[in-house]
Amino acid sequence: MGYIVPNEGEREILDDAFTMGVYVGLFINNHTPSESTTYSSLTECSDMDYTGAGRKSLSLGSATTVGGKAVKAATSAVSWTFNPDGMRTPFTVYGYFVTKEFGVAASGVIRAIERFASPYYIDAGTTQVISVGGPFKFRLYDPNS
Repeated sequence: MGYIVPNEGEREILDDAFTMGVYVGLFINNHTPSESTTYSSLTECSDMDYTGAGRKSLSLGSATTVGGKAVKAATSAVSWTFNPDGMRTPFTVYGYFVTKEFGVAASGVIRAIERFASPYYIDAGTTQVISVGGPFKFRLYDPNS
């Protein structure tokens, strides 16, 4: 029989992985996330693209056990509002990623990533709000379940 990680161990692993600063960033390259995705696979939307487009802080609660699985959830969604003011160049936002590092220079390990079902095209003539989460839920993957 293989080793087992009990529920309390799963909760602690999630707490360790998503504690002390968790940030959400947007990526603007046409990337399809996979298990081999790294930060270098992405082009991050930053304040260089649009003022206020940088990473946002994500507030997470403590890990709990739901249906026999350890789950850690965000307490609220994260949003960016793009409007004609401050636009440098039009761009497309394809998805978001979660990391523990703040700021583009920090790069960081991708903790989670998702591509939007439909990308957001951001142009100087439109106002666009992008919200992700509400709430985020992270859980450990068990290949035996």
